Amino acid sequence: FDPTVPAESVQVVTDAKTASRSLNAMVKVMEKRYEKFQAHNARHIEGFNQSAAAGGLPKEPYIVIVIDELADLMLVSRDSVEDSIQRLAQMARAVGIHLVLATQRPSVDVITGVIKANLPSRVALQVTAKVDSRVILDSVGAEALQGRGDLLYLAAGAQKPVRCQGAFVSEDETRKVVEHLRSQAKPDYPSLDTMPKPVEADLKSFGVEPQEFHDALKLVLERRRVSQDLLKSQFGSSARATNLLSLLEVKAMIHKPEGTNRWEINYDAISDYLRVHFPGAAAS
Repeated sequence: FDPTVPAESVQVVTDAKTASRSLNAMVKVMEKRYEKFQAHNARHIEGFNQSAAAGGLPKEPYIVIVIDELADLMLVSRDSVEDSIQRLAQMARAVGIHLVLATQRPSVDVITGVIKANLPSRVALQVTAKVDSRVILDSVGAEALQGRGDLLYLAAGAQKPVRCQGAFVSEDETRKVVEHLRSQAKPDYPSLDTMPKPVEADLKSFGVEPQEFHDALKLVLERRRVSQDLLKSQFGSSARATNLLSLLEVKAMIHKPEGTNRWEINYDAISDYLRVHFPGAAAS
């Protein structure tokens, strides 16, 4: 991370809800790349970039998504995060998008079966119990590691892990690497639109279509309640339900009073929005 670059150019996401939306946005980046590659008869990023170079078109950059603590995301938006990670892990590598997950809580409620099944390469550092080792590697061993970079590496397709030594990198060394990279060339950060700003509160930044938002508002008015499960059952996707809930909250149509876990609904705000943006539907 280069602190001299403006935050709006390469922002490190630290808010769990924003991170969940960013993962969902990366799924959309992946889908757009597949469409672009299909139009150029390319099966993977290497083939597309070769074709692009020959035709004078810009190449697509590789993207590495790093999640430093998965447990925080799973606490806030479990279903949405799990869906996004599953799709990215299954499909994104071919279009040049890679995923690195880390956690200090290797339990089954964080590294779920769905997530683990789609992450074939794994690294385990020292853990406190055999059960934690099994969660990561499907075998014991990590509980016997010595710490200080002692690790077990399970490569994709390997039958058993290999013991390795991770190198310690100090903050001073990290700064020197960043300085060296900065001296080589001016940084270029493509605009991927992966971090929609909640304050804008526009539908596009949340990946929500106008008709979809209209239907969600009508559903809330009719049922007189709102929840993740209600929206998921109506729209068929945990990620979509999370996006709709976030959008409703940002637009001050719903909120959770402090100390409660129940949404309170501003029915007047919903009715006003429908009347202004969907006048025909509001009257129906």
